[in-house]
Amino acid sequence: MKRKRATVMSVMAGLAVVLMAGPAPGAPPNLTEKQIKQLESGSIVKVPVKGGGYLGGKSYILLQEGEKTCYNIVADLKNYYYFYDDTLIEATVVKKEGGKRTVRMVYGKGPVKLTYHARFSLNPTKYLIKFTLDQNYNNDVLDAKGFISFVPYDQGRILMTNASLVKFEDKVVWKVFGKKIANGMLRLPKYVKKFLATPQANKYKGT
Repeated sequence: MKRKRATVMSVMAGLAVVLMAGPAPGAPPNLTEKQIKQLESGSIVKVPVKGGGYLGGKSYILLQEGEKTCYNIVADLKNYYYFYDDTLIEATVVKKEGGKRTVRMVYGKGPVKLTYHARFSLNPTKYLIKFTLDQNYNNDVLDAKGFISFVPYDQGRILMTNASLVKFEDKVVWKVFGKKIANGMLRLPKYVKKFLATPQANKYKGT
């Protein structure tokens, strides 16, 4: 239990640092040699955490497109349906001002639905997207925070880092449903890589 709690606190502290300063180029820190080999083979690397009521973690992948192209793809709201698991049924901008926007995210499966409002901060010069829970709206989660970034890794490849932590209500249905959502969030880099190979991605390439 202490180890799990320490891992969660470490990830939360890492999120706080990145949300303040932005991610650094190069290989992710604290990955094992096995994970780095997995990353460099082209596979997604997931570092899940659980504790303190939070689910989520970090995930990484290497992409062979420019930072700007990948950033523009992920910043385009209509692509969200390609990126998240099959429980996402709505992603709608409810407020927009400058480089910030609040998006209503609705997940559902059968009669069960979960809604929360994520406030995104877009930084196209640093290829960085941050998000937090917008407390000005009714939400079915207690807290949410994270970021998506694109930085150089080596010649011809960039590193996509995806980090998210969500704290769900203390109800059995949300604990079960929340795990699926959290796992779907960690798979985001894999879905982005798949999207880059589709015809829909062509209009972003070269941007």
